[in-house]
Amino acid sequence: MQLTLGGEKVTQDKLALEANITQGRLSQIASEFGGWGVLKKILAALLDGFNSVTNNFSGLSEEERWLAQTYLPLIVNETHSEVLSEIGIVVKAYGVKAFLRILGSCSLPTQVRLLSRIFELMPEAVRQELREVA
Repeated sequence: MQLTLGGEKVTQDKLALEANITQGRLSQIASEFGGWGVLKKILAALLDGFNSVTNNFSGLSEEERWLAQTYLPLIVNETHSEVLSEIGIVVKAYGVKAFLRILGSCSLPTQVRLLSRIFELMPEAVRQELREVA
């Protein structure tokens, strides 16, 4: 968010530097989601979701609605590796665009929890900085 607000392009190198982790570690985390491009889109969708006051289920199939309303809220309480694995499975099964629509239709608490699960993988210094910003 800091990079975006500063008008900078978000790259792996810049995000790794901001997160105080190596680019290799960020690449490992991103690979769990299907790569850097997918992780970047997921983070953008989650951060953009905070600006949305309503959830929009139009355009979602019944199955996609179930994922947004039932499945994703359930998996947010799993272990880190299980959450990453399940998100990766959904992304691979439905594609990035559909996943982002599903994610955007999740309740704000689910979006917040998913984002926090991703950030829990970051070093403590980054988490502390996020707490101070929030």
